[in-house]
Amino acid sequence: MVVGEYEVPIACDYCTLAEVKAQLPEGAPEEDVVLEALIPLISRRIDRYKRVPISYYNNCGDYAIATIHLFDGNGETELWIDRCTQIDDVLVRQNSTGTHWVEGTDYYTWPWNTIWIARLDIRSQGSRSSWTAGQRNIEITARWGAFPYTPDAVNQACIMLVARMKARGQQMFRETGAIVELAQLVYTLAIDPEVASILKSVPGRLIVG
Repeated sequence: MVVGEYEVPIACDYCTLAEVKAQLPEGAPEEDVVLEALIPLISRRIDRYKRVPISYYNNCGDYAIATIHLFDGNGETELWIDRCTQIDDVLVRQNSTGTHWVEGTDYYTWPWNTIWIARLDIRSQGSRSSWTAGQRNIEITARWGAFPYTPDAVNQACIMLVARMKARGQQMFRETGAIVELAQLVYTLAIDPEVASILKSVPGRLIVG
């Protein structure tokens, strides 16, 4: 089972115009429009490359909109969920009634020491014995995505890809670029090897089972 297939109400970018310009030679002011257009496109390209939901590496933090995701109750003590950074409510339905379960009383979030939440564990000292079995009977309202703010590695990768795409645009998006001094052609790649190496250091979506 792959955890992490969903849409988000709003998407946040993985770098800012100021961050990109800080690492580029000073250009004409009109280039800002190009960079601003590239930033969201590259942010979503990173999502696709890492095979994660949109805005997985920045769920907008304090501006994130909490939404409801449905899960099947499994009758066990552990319930794997989409990664999120904050849970606002857990509603467990049984027959026609629903009960709001409370963190610290009915369940704990897991892992214990990470930014994201990936699983809900029944509190062994509490009154619940398992997650009530049923289809789509657990409603979790949360801020989905693994990070409230962009990790440094993803931020740097986004800046590099924006700069690279801008340079390709200046070459009319040709598949090759020239190194005049060496009289050579250099072929462009889908993802720069250095950027790919950076992105390998950040976790992607969670696969269970």
